[in-house]
Amino acid sequence: MNEYINNLITQWKDFLIFEKKLSINTVLSYVSDIEIFFKFISEYTDEEINKDFLQSLPITTFRAFMSERYNKDISFISTRREISSIKSFYDFLNKTQNIKNSSLDLVKCPKVPKRLAKHAELTEIQKILNTFEITIEPYWCALRDKALFTLIYACGLRISEALSLNYEDINEQNRISETIRIIGKGNKTRIIPVLPIAYKEIDEYTKTAPFEFKNDTPIFIGEKGSRLTARVAQRDLEATRKYLSLPDYITPHTFRHSFATHLLENGQDLKTIQELLGHSSLSTTQIYTKIDNSVFIREYDKYHPNNKKH
Repeated sequence: MNEYINNLITQWKDFLIFEKKLSINTVLSYVSDIEIFFKFISEYTDEEINKDFLQSLPITTFRAFMSERYNKDISFISTRREISSIKSFYDFLNKTQNIKNSSLDLVKCPKVPKRLAKHAELTEIQKILNTFEITIEPYWCALRDKALFTLIYACGLRISEALSLNYEDINEQNRISETIRIIGKGNKTRIIPVLPIAYKEIDEYTKTAPFEFKNDTPIFIGEKGSRLTARVAQRDLEATRKYLSLPDYITPHTFRHSFATHLLENGQDLKTIQELLGHSSLSTTQIYTKIDNSVFIREYDKYHPNNKKH
């Protein structure tokens, strides 16, 4: 890099620190991204880097930079950050040096591809549920964790949904219908069937816990008597997973993924799974379940209201 660019980068760095009040680590990351970009530019072209050059840099050059990062197996997330840093640098140049490059407005950051959620095998889930009594103390907390994750897997709940339940949600009146009322994201309500095993594990836990359960009492309680937090539940699951040497992708949300995937593998239709999970669209359900596109398209066509065959 020539002295002209070095001076601009120094000015930008000072601007980020003293005007934008960004942390040193953030600023250093931005500067590193810009230095990577101009190192590429110096190798990509023999032209002198000056004001006119910065203003006339074509979109093909920016795309060549992105392509080069891709060929070097740089992650999509890192490349997105680098493009963001370049745009921030040019914003600074526009404000302070009257340097504007309209081509940069056309540069789109690469989208981070969505990964299908991983699920646990049924044998892995059973091992975890049967091992809490070994890894978690006191004993009633082990029964609590077993009841919690049994309910999450049995009903496909988010951990936040399970932890928000009160004892009245599983009282005798509600048990007659063998369903449970869940308030999910956006305060959307859904009614979900509850398997007898979930009630059984909850009863075992509540009989053993050193607390009195009333209608407005949380079902799942921490050692100090307040509502159990997601972090404690995650910590207990992590300890049990490590004890069993199971994959580190197994989290509370994995139990929800597994609920959906196992239902699909056993013949349940995608539309029903969508309703049980509380998703607004089938495409979201596809992400939560490890299914191929042919299954997804077939089920989507089957249930789409505009499909004349339905």
